[in-house]
Amino acid sequence: MNIQQLSPYIRIAMDSYIPFPWFLEERVLFDYELLYVKEGRIKVTIEDDVFIGEPGDLFLFRPKQRHSIRKLGTELVRQPHLHFDLFYKEDSPDVKVSFKKLEDMTADEMKWFRNDDLDQFTPQIPSHIRLRNTMVIERIIFEIIKEFQMTLPFYEMNIKGLFLQLLNVLLRENYWNCNPHLVTNMGEMEHADLLETQYRP
Repeated sequence: MNIQQLSPYIRIAMDSYIPFPWFLEERVLFDYELLYVKEGRIKVTIEDDVFIGEPGDLFLFRPKQRHSIRKLGTELVRQPHLHFDLFYKEDSPDVKVSFKKLEDMTADEMKWFRNDDLDQFTPQIPSHIRLRNTMVIERIIFEIIKEFQMTLPFYEMNIKGLFLQLLNVLLRENYWNCNPHLVTNMGEMEHADLLETQYRP
């Protein structure tokens, strides 16, 4: 994959509140989803692995990857999330968010599955990430959601840029997490610079 050719398409960007008992049955997606746990706790099953999501955690669901989500406890769960294609395709605007199992897909729906191109990044982004740069990633996610909902002129261009920034921060954080022996003051300086940008007038 050529990083220079990345052209993400954001299909859905929304902030979800779940105040009551809730369970998303097992499904597979045509696209990718990033789900951020802002408040509350969830139990996420991805393939045969089970994770407990707490505030500050991020989940990545890949195309054709079996997963289900269950709300834990009685407190409110807030989970902003993004559905996206890593590369824009002619049918990107037509692809829906799936709530089906793979065996329930029609022949036409099977054509909507995206390639899992994220697996070409090294180290690979895991399904469950306990973030260090929570504030930075949270800020970008909410900026994307705001742009998506307001649909100001040329918002599509701004969303692409914001998403590439989000992916960059996520890839770097994953790199430092997988290579702790390489972590120096550079990582801390990067974090401080991003926070300074957030509050710069």
